[in-house]
Amino acid sequence: MSWYLDFKKYKKQIKELLFVRSELEYQEELLSETHPIFEDYYRNFCIDNRIDLDYLHKNNDESIENVFNHSEQKRDKLIHKPRKEKKNPTKVFDKIYREIAKEIHPDKLSSSLSSEEAKEKEELFKKATGAMNKEDWGHLLEVADWLNIKPRSFDGIEEQVRLEITKLKYLIENNKNMYSWEFAQCETDHERDEVVVKFLFHLFGYIVDNSD
Repeated sequence: MSWYLDFKKYKKQIKELLFVRSELEYQEELLSETHPIFEDYYRNFCIDNRIDLDYLHKNNDESIENVFNHSEQKRDKLIHKPRKEKKNPTKVFDKIYREIAKEIHPDKLSSSLSSEEAKEKEELFKKATGAMNKEDWGHLLEVADWLNIKPRSFDGIEEQVRLEITKLKYLIENNKNMYSWEFAQCETDHERDEVVVKFLFHLFGYIVDNSD
């Protein structure tokens, strides 16, 4: 395959990576805002329905810990899963990082830049450096793409980008299983109540009596 076709394939992968990462970032921002709202709604629901939360927590500490630990372990296992890489996997990324450094290393920035522009490029360089140190190739390639830096070789890149996309998609699907995410999609209090009922059953095995 020619370099041009390899480059087109690379650009397509990067676009997908950026899209998927953007979706995950949106999810996590929404979840961060929704968690305390769900918590308040859940507690008020229990008060309104005379459900003794203190009693449930006291008698289900172990099951609660197991539920949340299992979810965290699944997420951590994926995030820190060892990657199957080729020999000398960082070689191609070393070259990309050096190209980034030529463009935006603080020592190489033009004095004609405004303080705002210089700060923006310094922050971008910090992001690239952090990504390189952590072997977070997805973020490194995002910086390179933003700077319009084209890899001279695509050997080893395709596999890493594919792995990163797969990981992010998994995290997105994992987030969709969270009660706060389901709660955020509700439009009525009846729908929100149903989420709380499911949550109570999942966490405590508690069945809400809706006979009244």
